[in-house]
Amino acid sequence: MVSVGVIVNSASGHDVRRLVSAATVVDNSEKGAMAVRLMAGLGAAGVDEVLAMPLDDTVAGPMARVRRGIELETGAPLPPIRWLDMPVVGRAVDTCLALDLMRQAGVAAICVLGGDGTQRLAVGRIGDIPLTPLSTGTNNAFPGWSEATVAGLATGCVATGQVSREDACVQEHALLVHHDGRTEAALVDVAVTRSLFTGVRASWRAEHVEEVTAVFTDPTVIGLSAIVAARADAPRHAPVAARVRLGEGTRVRAPLAPGVVEEVAVSQPQYLRLGDVAEIPDGHGAISLDGERLIERPGGLGASMELVEALWRIDVARAMSATRVQRWGP
Repeated sequence: MVSVGVIVNSASGHDVRRLVSAATVVDNSEKGAMAVRLMAGLGAAGVDEVLAMPLDDTVAGPMARVRRGIELETGAPLPPIRWLDMPVVGRAVDTCLALDLMRQAGVAAICVLGGDGTQRLAVGRIGDIPLTPLSTGTNNAFPGWSEATVAGLATGCVATGQVSREDACVQEHALLVHHDGRTEAALVDVAVTRSLFTGVRASWRAEHVEEVTAVFTDPTVIGLSAIVAARADAPRHAPVAARVRLGEGTRVRAPLAPGVVEEVAVSQPQYLRLGDVAEIPDGHGAISLDGERLIERPGGLGASMELVEALWRIDVARAMSATRVQRWGP
């Protein structure tokens, strides 16, 4: 039996940036509909079962209604859902526990509906299990955008062995941040802020940031990594990250949040190679990972970060292209 794990973060895309910028709102009804479209693709590709993290009624209700409508309209049953037996408290620990349980259950792939802050939780938890990230957050620099039905087809083809991991997946990198015995991972960027506390978590104001390190520089994405992308070249999937300081050097324009563009003075970039460890100086400012302040440093202790190989991401376009080549030849 081929099982695929599905995690829907009902809290993603609901932070303060909805009030201070023009960020898109992916409401929980749409998340439920996305999950159904995803499962339709998984079922069409031959997946037998979906192993899912329990959902609150704001997602589960719309998902059940859309599922019934799809099955009545198409006549094709979607894969049955087996709900994980786990407590849900509405915090990141839910996703972490669900990922651990899915790995233990031997799922063939995992799909996560969430933003950058949700996707990063998979680092170090799923081993070689392929991940399909779907965007329901704010910046969505890591997952990008894919239609859920097509993403389900691509994931199902990988999970059932119709397409190999080598043909469908790309190796992603991450920055591991070590501070006072704690380790956290970032798939997009790490920033040292002037904020003493994590507070509302979301980090989007350049005036509050001292430095940013980007796992990759993509000039088409928004968020703090856009500051680095305006000055440095660290292509996605290349074994290199780029680091800049703010407040000195060349002035650049960077889109820091949806509808928010700021001009910032940025230093010459420094580069970290795979396996390099870089020190984050002593200071009281909180450390932000993938756009969220997560690590407070009340004692002013320094930290370190290391660029590592992280996880295998299913590239939907590559996977679908591989099915075409296998069917008809190059």
